[in-house]
Amino acid sequence: GAASGPMCMDCLRLPSPSDCNHVVQCTEHEVCHVTQIVSDGGHLFYDTGCQATSRCPNRQRSIEAHISKVTRRTNGDVETCIECCQGDYCNLQGCGSQPIPDVTLRGPICFKCDVQETLDSCETVVNCGSGNECFLSTVVTPLTNAEKYTSKCMAKGACDTLRSSGLFGRRSNGCVGCCKEDFCNTDCSRAQSVVTKFTSATKASSTSTRHPTAHPTTTHLHVPSTTRATTTTIAPTTTRRLSQEEVCRKAGYSYINVTHSAKLYHYCVRVRSDVTLSWHQAQSTCKHDGGNLVVFHDKDEGKFFDRWLQSLNSVDKLGIRYWVGATDEGSEGYWTWVDGVEIPPSSYADYFWQGEPNDAGWPNEIHENCAAANYNWIQVVVALNDVHCETLSNFICEIKL
Repeated sequence: GAASGPMCMDCLRLPSPSDCNHVVQCTEHEVCHVTQIVSDGGHLFYDTGCQATSRCPNRQRSIEAHISKVTRRTNGDVETCIECCQGDYCNLQGCGSQPIPDVTLRGPICFKCDVQETLDSCETVVNCGSGNECFLSTVVTPLTNAEKYTSKCMAKGACDTLRSSGLFGRRSNGCVGCCKEDFCNTDCSRAQSVVTKFTSATKASSTSTRHPTAHPTTTHLHVPSTTRATTTTIAPTTTRRLSQEEVCRKAGYSYINVTHSAKLYHYCVRVRSDVTLSWHQAQSTCKHDGGNLVVFHDKDEGKFFDRWLQSLNSVDKLGIRYWVGATDEGSEGYWTWVDGVEIPPSSYADYFWQGEPNDAGWPNEIHENCAAANYNWIQVVVALNDVHCETLSNFICEIKL
């Protein structure tokens, strides 16, 4: 057959490349890419997919050096980074996005399809989570009696049960089993680390040799059974709706409920003093949690935020600079919060240090397009300053309740 390129993640306008759940087979002269986009509203997105090798930027160039090659899109989006890579699924990260944790910490990324025609025809993937493995099995479709495949996540305990079962060495050459590596459930030999063969109650499958392949493609998913169908009846239960505070704390965030100037403010926030990232990396990390960098829309809210940060400095030794969700990258000199709310110039004094924002780096052709909160120990006040977005800083995430 014709030569083919790598398997790549293939999605548009996601908060992070690792959020992508669709894969595609590239052609011989293509590689995987990650493209970072800043919308005209200042929001950060990523596109992933296949790209002609000829369109990939020179690896020696910095992001700033090749931005000039990339034109503003017709919808107002600006491509701020393009990174290409070779190798299957290599574009799960790139362009400053948050690196994905090791598989031992997050559980494997697995193919997930109810029914797939061939071993490599599933295109949908999912992060199965800790305590799970990838599962692959032959399945016989009831209408046509044809042998096909199903792929999904399976709990480690269920996989261990399969490993100790006697579902092998009989008449059928179908495969059933689990495996623990990313993207591993596309080939029977890898899933046979569990069990090799099983007997289908519907039909004995024909003996055919299938070429192992690590290249997937798909549909969707549910969970057909390869042996015997069972019906489980679950008694209806009444689930208590979690309070805002419980939702917040379950996400690992701090819940703050305060009344100031007759206004009630609810905050669900997490101060990331454990890591320093660029502004875009920080915003992407917050989006992974279902939130954004923190925003505050009025002067009273800003004053409360000020006092709250001061109290944390004495407890958590929080430092000098924390990214917040304000930027003028979408339009120079036009500051907005990441939720799209404008910060009018008449209100700069309510948020920024005196004389800020001033884009002080621009004489050296380095714009200061992102806002960080700085704590002044002498004046005992927190205020914002415009900073070069690639500066590494701590940051504060907020989930809107």
